Amino acid sequence: LEIVNIASSNRPLEAQLEEILGALVAGMGATTGYIVDPRKPMLISHSSLRHEMDPAQMRELVAQLNHAGGPVILEDVHATRHWLAEWDPKIHGMVSVSVTNHRGKFLCAILLTHEQPGYFKPEHSTLMQAVANQMARAMENARLVGELQGDGIPTQS
Repeated sequence: LEIVNIASSNRPLEAQLEEILGALVAGMGATTGYIVDPRKPMLISHSSLRHEMDPAQMRELVAQLNHAGGPVILEDVHATRHWLAEWDPKIHGMVSVSVTNHRGKFLCAILLTHEQPGYFKPEHSTLMQAVANQMARAMENARLVGELQGDGIPTQS
């Protein structure tokens, strides 16, 4: 419910996404969380580590999500030699979901990590997908408000 309220607020989109990600990381007990979009320099992180993700890594993550056709859960990024293992030797578990609009267009991805191998279970990805749907709603609302304001049509604040 907290995330629905955040996504429905009139605050700037980036502030909404940062708050949603923070609530998701805290609620899931994750070590770190990221919102990534390989098409533009959009990387919002909820982490004391604040790693930089290069565009090739972002594209690889999106390719993994597209190939899987749904959430991606890695029990241990070290065992799979995933690029996340290079960031921090403490990171082991990873889960990621796509954020898509109502037409299925990719908007961004959410990536969470944990220090414990095998921490993330299918139930985590189900919850993350529900959060991704709320993020998509917030992003779509921000786009519509931007279009309305660009046309000179007043909007409520």
